[in-house]
Amino acid sequence: MVGGKATGKTSRRTAWILALLAGLAAATFTAMPAWAGKIHGKLQGTVDVPGASLQLPLSPSDPVVITLFLGGPSGPPVPITITPNTHVDAEDSKEKGAGNVVTFVDGDTVEVKVKTQPTGGGFEIVATKMELKNPQIDVFGAVDVPDSSLTLPLAPGDPDVTIILSLGGKGGPALPIIITPNTRVRGGTTLTLVDDDFVEVKAVVQGGQVVALKIGRENKDEVEDEDE
Repeated sequence: MVGGKATGKTSRRTAWILALLAGLAAATFTAMPAWAGKIHGKLQGTVDVPGASLQLPLSPSDPVVITLFLGGPSGPPVPITITPNTHVDAEDSKEKGAGNVVTFVDGDTVEVKVKTQPTGGGFEIVATKMELKNPQIDVFGAVDVPDSSLTLPLAPGDPDVTIILSLGGKGGPALPIIITPNTRVRGGTTLTLVDDDFVEVKAVVQGGQVVALKIGRENKDEVEDEDE
């Protein structure tokens, strides 16, 4: 009998996750299953936030709804409710601002722990924790910029700019990286780069090209110490 109960719980969890993957999470249910409130899951994907950005944790206010594209930008969309009780974290501690606030923007890779919660005549998916994950590429190196310097972020509407990153430092393998107006500066301030500045770049591969999501100046000696 114990085995039967365990099997039943497992099959219910499996059915719930499959429903998410099929894009059925947005459906409205006429009655909340008795087991739904006991289901907890962990989802990963690319986030779409309301407005230009979303800072978490929320101050006491109305909940907001984000869209999580499971597995990446082309995955099925799942609406997830964020509340003031949603915990927040970042895989890279440098992404945390004052008061451990983390800023999320469209396209960020996240991991969300969720549960179901009754609402109206059905139920919704609520985030208990959301963590900002490191993107596909996180590299350090010496930069080669066009002209004598490059000031970031680029203004909206400016053309993309290609920089060359010498991986590991000057003389290392050269990696072309595209800077766009959506490329953020770590810390949210402006950054002026000149040739041979040592930087960290977080990026993704899009259409066979490396596109920078975020860039920041680094201390080369400190980076080397971390790897020892």
